Parts: sequence; C-alpha cells; structure tokens
Amino acid sequence: MTLEGPCGPTAGMANVLGEEKREQILALGRLGWSLRRIEREIHVRRETAGLAASPRQSENWDGPYFGADWGFSTDPTVLLKMWVHNKRLHIEHEAYKVGCDIVDTPKLFDTVPGSRRYVVRADCARPETIHHVQRAGFRIEAATKWPKSVEDGITLLRSFEKIVIHPRCKNMIQEARLYSYKTDKLTGDVLPDIIDRHNHCWDAARYGLLPLIRRRPTVFRGAVEAPWRWC
Repeated sequence: MTLEGPCGPTAGMANVLGEEKREQILALGRLGWSLRRIEREIHVRRETAGLAASPRQSENWDGPYFGADWGFSTDPTVLLKMWVHNKRLHIEHEAYKVGCDIVDTPKLFDTVPGSRRYVVRADCARPETIHHVQRAGFRIEAATKWPKSVEDGITLLRSFEKIVIHPRCKNMIQEARLYSYKTDKLTGDVLPDIIDRHNHCWDAARYGLLPLIRRRPTVFRGAVEAPWRWC
C-alpha cells in the first residue's frame, strides 16, 4: 500500500495554503493547468490544490445555485450548478440529455453533485415534471415568470464581469459560442431580440439565478471564459 501524505510520495509538499498561494492556484486553474501539473510545478499536494480551487471550500463564494430547463421531444432536459464569486458567474456542473423521460429525470439530476441538498429552480411550464422530481426527494420549485423576465435574466448574465464555464460542461460551452441576438437582414444591425435557439442551458441559468435577477443589476459587462479546470 502506498500512502500519499506527510510520509508518502508527497512528503515535503505544502498542505496548508496562504491567501497568496491560493490565488496562484486559482490563476493557474484558469489557465487550464491540471492539478497534477500544479503539484509538480509549485509543490502543492493535489488534494490541497483541489480544495483551494473549489468554491465549496471558500466562504467568499455565493451559492451553489441550481437551475433546470425541461426538454420537449428533441429538446434537452438541463440542470446547472453555479456559483457567484468576485463579480463572476462560475458554471461548475451540468446534466444534459435529449429525450429524457419524466421517470428518468431524478437519475439525470443525481449526476450533478449536491442537487438533492439545495433548492433547484425550474421552468414553471412543466408542473407535472416538477411534482415528480419533488416526490423523488429533490428540493425543486417552479421559477416565476413575468413580462420581460427573459430580458431581465439576460441583463443579470451580462452584469457579471466574466462567466467562467468548467470544461466538463461541454453543452454549456457550445451554447455560449452559439447564443446570439437577431440581426436586421438589410442593415446588419443587432436587434434587441434573442434568437430562440441554443438557449436551453442559458434558460436553466436564468431560472437558477432567479433570486439575483430580482435585484435588477445595472452594470453591463459580457465576457465569457472557458475552460477553467477546477478538478
């Protein structure tokens, strides 16, 4: 048996981090460094680096926030797990499946860590699906809608300085590349209307962030950054 600890292969490596070292690990993670490379280059144990890079271990991270969008025939059912930190939205996990039956939805949601522990806010258009997932033991509720709720949600998303997407969230990354506004065919002007495609993950994000949308942010940013390797 090989032990990885003070008397194993990682002996001599730090397992207690100061704030400066923690910030260094976060920066290297944003550059795409793996935990193995961080361990080798800056002599911090992989386990410790993983904790430093995880929002779950920091009191300065707000969340997690869970949002769900329901699939219709060819559309996917989506669940996102998100955090807010330092004016950035971090999308850490996704569950995504096209043609997911209602009875299979709890199993799909279980692939996202913590989805049974925290409130999930979901599209209110499918009350029967929400009821089924509730009976399966999830803390799920319908996200309220109002006139201009989509626009208000997009305003919130644009208010973050950056949106950081974990590389395992491949469908979220794809939608981030394709999500766009309509343009005028004659002038090429960007119109205020969103194209109703490539928006299932974004809809889930809006539902999950509903409590923040009600604050009506006023600062517009709009950068999307991917990937950030958390683990």
